[in-house]
Formats: sequence, structure tokens, C-alpha cells
Amino acid sequence: MLLNFPEDYKSERHIPNAISSFGRTILWEESDSYPGRVMIRARIMSVEAVPQFIVYTDPINADGDSWTIQCEVMQHHMVLEPPEEDPLPNEPELEAQIPFDFFGLGQPVPQQNQNEEHEQNEEQNQQQIQGNKEQGQQQEQIDQNQMQMQLQQANPWEP
Repeated sequence: MLLNFPEDYKSERHIPNAISSFGRTILWEESDSYPGRVMIRARIMSVEAVPQFIVYTDPINADGDSWTIQCEVMQHHMVLEPPEEDPLPNEPELEAQIPFDFFGLGQPVPQQNQNEEHEQNEEQNQQQIQGNKEQGQQQEQIDQNQMQMQLQQANPWEP
């Protein structure tokens, strides 16, 4: 609360300027029934930083008038640090099977024997390679047969 604030200087520019040395204005109100009083809601760093009196001069006129304004803190709420978070719960011991089949987003995946998995992958790769070789040999045989047929059709008189 500011007491004896000049009536001509109750404006959006002058009131925040009056308390700018120790706080930041959030909201201010004046009342016609109490002409010298201005109620201000402000954000300040500490209550101790608020002076009891403010000497205010018009910032435009360097050789102008100055006023002594009484400043009172009516109510304050200290902003505290957020409370500490709860500790993490103990992780349950997982059995051989996971009770759900939704994998991803941080869900644990059942661990298989890596040697068995590697052997399965190798076996599949060998089967694919063998199948590719057989297909290649069959294709070569087909190509040779087609070439022989084309040669016989091109010159039927030769044995």
C-alpha cells in the first residue's frame, strides 16, 4: 500500500516506476473514498527489500518536485521451493514371463539365451543362402535349355 501518492501521478507509467527499485507491479487499484491511497499487488524478492518511504520525483522534469510516499506491506506470501518428489518404488522382480505382451515405451523385454538366438539367425541365413544357390542353378539350367532350343529352331538342319 502506498500512502500520500500524488493524485496527478496515478497512472500506468508512474506507479510501476515508483516501486521499480524493489519490485514489479502486477495489479494496482485506487479508491475515491481514500484519495491518497494506492493498493498494489507486486512481486518482490524479499519483504526486507521494501523501504518504509519512497522518494519519488517526476522522471521527465529533472528540476521538478519530489514526494515522500509511505510504503506498507499489508500481506505477503513467500514463494517456497517445490516439495521433494516421492522416492522411486522398488522394481518388482519379473518372472520368466512378463504378465503383459506390450513391449516398448520402457517396458522390459524378456531376455532369451543369446547363443540360441544367434544360432537360430545363422540357421535361417544358411537356409536362405542355400535356397538362393538352388534357384540360381535352376535358372542357369533353364537358360541353357532355352539357348539350345533357340539354336535348334534357328538352324534345324544341324544335329
